[in-house]
Amino acid sequence: MSEEHIIEQALSIDDSATKKPGQQSDPELNQIEATMSSIALTESAQTPGNALREQLLQSVQQPHRFDAFIARLSDFLDLSADRVKALLLQIELAPNTPWQTSELPDICFLPFQGGPKTNGRECFLMHMQPGHTFPEHRHHGDEWGFVLQGQIQEDSGRCYAPGDMVYRSADDTHALTATGDQPFVFAVILQGGIEWT
Repeated sequence: MSEEHIIEQALSIDDSATKKPGQQSDPELNQIEATMSSIALTESAQTPGNALREQLLQSVQQPHRFDAFIARLSDFLDLSADRVKALLLQIELAPNTPWQTSELPDICFLPFQGGPKTNGRECFLMHMQPGHTFPEHRHHGDEWGFVLQGQIQEDSGRCYAPGDMVYRSADDTHALTATGDQPFVFAVILQGGIEWT
């Protein structure tokens, strides 16, 4: 078997198996086969540049489950997209370090520094197991929240799901219960703290 025939078979361009009896080879196809064979014999493998390699690797990476929220969270928390992505990766570690346990069972917090627009406000992620309740409390200042995972129901009956924004003004009182079968995760910007009622 000739080297050219081996290359043709490897490239699956040998049309002899599909040619009908008495049918002549297509001259244009023969020219293409000859050109491909000569290229295969003369060209050496090329290593892609770093930029092309990185672009290719990024195109095949699995999307992270929170990717749809990156831009909105970046704006909400006034942080770069890379910082938000790094923060969201911490959710998988809950309730372990660096998460902080609370006096409430199955509820933990991950404080972080928000961007300049959040100055003077507490920023944290809250993680709560399904079926648990964050007891009734009063806000001393405004609270803004972004639901990342799970579902929550306020004592008023109002429900929130991933992607929902929640706002509670100063002096609002409410309790929250994690519903569904996934832990509830909430990104929070809090001004002035809370008190139990």
